[in-house]
Amino acid sequence: MKKWYGFIVLLMFLVVCFASPSSAGEQWHYTPAPMAARDSVPPKDVYYTTNMFKDSSGDELNSLTSTGTLTRNIGLPKQSVPITLTGRANINLDYDEDALFADATGASPGSGGKAPSAEKAGEADEAAKIAEALANPLSYLWLMFTQNDTTWYDGDILDRLGEDTKVMNTTLIMPVLSIQLTEKWKTIFRPVIPINSFDTVDNLNVSVDNVGESTIIGAEFDRKTGMGDIVLWTAFSKQYKPPSVFGFGPTVMMNTATDDRLGTGKWSAGPMALAFSITDKWILGGIAQHWWSFAGDDTTTVNTSLGPVTVDRPDVNLTDFQYVIRYRLSPLTNIGAAPNVRYNWETDQLNLPVGIGFDTLVKIGRLPVKVGAELHYYVEKSDDFGPEFMLRLFFVPVLPSPSWARTPLF
Repeated sequence: MKKWYGFIVLLMFLVVCFASPSSAGEQWHYTPAPMAARDSVPPKDVYYTTNMFKDSSGDELNSLTSTGTLTRNIGLPKQSVPITLTGRANINLDYDEDALFADATGASPGSGGKAPSAEKAGEADEAAKIAEALANPLSYLWLMFTQNDTTWYDGDILDRLGEDTKVMNTTLIMPVLSIQLTEKWKTIFRPVIPINSFDTVDNLNVSVDNVGESTIIGAEFDRKTGMGDIVLWTAFSKQYKPPSVFGFGPTVMMNTATDDRLGTGKWSAGPMALAFSITDKWILGGIAQHWWSFAGDDTTTVNTSLGPVTVDRPDVNLTDFQYVIRYRLSPLTNIGAAPNVRYNWETDQLNLPVGIGFDTLVKIGRLPVKVGAELHYYVEKSDDFGPEFMLRLFFVPVLPSPSWARTPLF
């Protein structure tokens, strides 16, 4: 049960963040026209869902009967649309949906999907603004970053055991939540939830000689799939507007793995920091984290042909540095990579990858999504057992960010 504590706490945190009223639908702000204000509801946030508007308490609005302005409050550049609302209880609104959801570019409603050149230009400009914000790890956007890493491991140990290359796979689910603390300070919460699928040692075949010395002569591997250790890093920043941005804060690695072989067995914490330079042509920077274990399991059990054996569980003293080098081919498309360098201070082992890849911004319906792929090669690793190559794929939907997250809390 203890391995689920961190997951349960993190899940409650995400529910609180995403269960804001904006999750009911797209968020807008209604402002009555000056001459009609006395006959209308006061200015307020409203939420469009299933052909109706609701207020922050979830009640249907049936008194928006005057001409006014709806301002679209999402994590993207705001859009304002003049509208006359003539609906009642079920909000059968007297408007053209194309007009309501048209971009703020002078697009003509009722175009039947054949947007004029002005609308296309406006969409391209909006996409470029989103891509610019995506380049900044401290922007106002909320993201559902999903990443899949497939890594091929090799080494002398596998050769001695007569084993082929082992393939490990990790899917990382990383919500990125930006919250404005004060007029000057912002914080970014980024939980990293790993779903691991690893070839793990299920049993060691051990031989004992005449003098009692034991030798491992073989191993049986079994694929285990489940949740690994969740990491939560929190960055605070007062310099979050390009070209130079930076932040700092704590990072925590939780003992949440569903199997002993999918995690460290430890609770660990330490500092994190990030710094980026974002220009018209280059995105350069890095995110550094370090963890020291302070609690957790001291031992673990290994199955052998001679029976279960209890062995010490190593402490965590680990540095992770993700360096980012991207060249901007266009406002929407980049080439480059963002590999993770890791140094284990307990084993004095460095894993150093280099790589190349691309990413671009596309739209799925109205939803902006960044997609990309990278290939990494490890120029430095353990000769005994270490990663050779990694294929990284990522899919990053841009989510509506609630207005409260962009309003200073203090």
